[in-house]
Amino acid sequence: MCTPIKGRIIGAKYVWYQMVTHNGLNTVQFLDAAHRMVVGGSGGRVLREDFCGTGLVSLHWLLLFRKAKVVMVNDTAEPITFGAVLNGWSKGELCRATVFVDDVLNVREPADITCALNCSWCAFLDDETLLKYFRQKRETSSVFVLNLYGGSQACVVNEWSQHGNTGTYVWEHKEWDPATREVKAAMHFYPTYDSELCSDGSNEALHEAFTFHWRLRTAEHTVDLLKQAGFSSVLLWEEASTAEGHGTGTFHPHPIARFSEQSPRWSIMITAA
Repeated sequence: MCTPIKGRIIGAKYVWYQMVTHNGLNTVQFLDAAHRMVVGGSGGRVLREDFCGTGLVSLHWLLLFRKAKVVMVNDTAEPITFGAVLNGWSKGELCRATVFVDDVLNVREPADITCALNCSWCAFLDDETLLKYFRQKRETSSVFVLNLYGGSQACVVNEWSQHGNTGTYVWEHKEWDPATREVKAAMHFYPTYDSELCSDGSNEALHEAFTFHWRLRTAEHTVDLLKQAGFSSVLLWEEASTAEGHGTGTFHPHPIARFSEQSPRWSIMITAA
């Protein structure tokens, strides 16, 4: 059994976070394809990650496009710092990255593409503040990409688990208010003790490794707010799923008029330009 070391345990939650929330290469390929489809041309070369986590998406963007630059914004430096070490950023890659440790509303750095992934933008609980954020994206980005999940089985108090060779990941809705659509959620990680992650202390159980207080708006309401903010082209992209119901990370365009909010569980990307 590994000896718990505080710094290693803090870093461990970011190891797990990346494993269950990101496929960096798939994400940047989607972002580039979406930019080409929505705007045309050769694709954007400055990517901005709002509410940036470990920066894995930004890193893959720099690896895919050798002359590209990235802007990473988070109100705390911890996840970006751990991510740079965890993912082995080179000096050259670091030179092409600009980091802002600040509220996203305070940073008006422009970009070809801005993304707010892992539903991080849902932390804006009131429409007035969210609309302000969307308007800022309209003014500073050619294409804005965000994601959202929902469905009749998702918008309840419940938990969902995913098992793998290194352990079990649990996503829990601890509280759900159907009137406001506010949710209090948590991510739990329960590694197996023979996991390869054991060497850095990551085999410690991480109950409530991350907690969230979000408002899960409907897709229809989100699209409406984006249009109020001035975006003229808003598209939905629905994630394909496995037979077990897990997302594949592959998204396909889905007509807004035929999108069903009441599907048991759904995960979408939204592009706005």
